[in-house]
Amino acid sequence: MPETEEVAPSAAQPALSQHMVLFLDFLGISEGARSWDDARVARFIPLLQYLARSRAPFSLDGHAQEDGSYKFIAHPEISSFSDNIVASYRTLTASGISTIFPRS
Repeated sequence: MPETEEVAPSAAQPALSQHMVLFLDFLGISEGARSWDDARVARFIPLLQYLARSRAPFSLDGHAQEDGSYKFIAHPEISSFSDNIVASYRTLTASGISTIFPRS
């Protein structure tokens, strides 16, 4: 994943910004830990390990295409705690996009 540059808050980019957030709560994990048999727990552990490795910062990458259009790829910031996974995409206004990708 491309590295993102940390930018200090300013009038053009406030300290708090709008995000689209996806919050996933694995319901029943506590009960499952108490009542599932070893085989079922063994099948579930790789999923938890995969999700724990998925943690990543937000990144946005854009490239001009041969037809003159732009292709943008946004990877959400992913974090986890307890039995929850949170994916967060920072939303951009038109002025925010022009700051990142100025017109020539």
